[in-house]
Amino acid sequence: MGPPTKGFLSSVEVGPLTSFFHAIAGTWWANSLFMAGLLGIGVALVAGVAVRVAATSGVLLLTGMWLAVYPPAQGRRQRAPRLAPPTRSSTTT
Repeated sequence: MGPPTKGFLSSVEVGPLTSFFHAIAGTWWANSLFMAGLLGIGVALVAGVAVRVAATSGVLLLTGMWLAVYPPAQGRRQRAPRLAPPTRSSTTT
């Protein structure tokens, strides 16, 4: 297994916070805060306690993960050509 933040944050290649994410990747406090945050958000949402706080915390956690990936700096990837939709056959049985 290993630290949950090490694999994700150490693979950050682009973005404005790359050096920051590399610095905190795999540290004990980042792992502890990440796992405690996931647990707290999940328990609060399932139990129905402090749902607004849990939802706001979830948005903040997801925003942090989005900043780590930072899609605007990823560039355009080549897309596969779209396939034509299947046509109906006019055969009858």
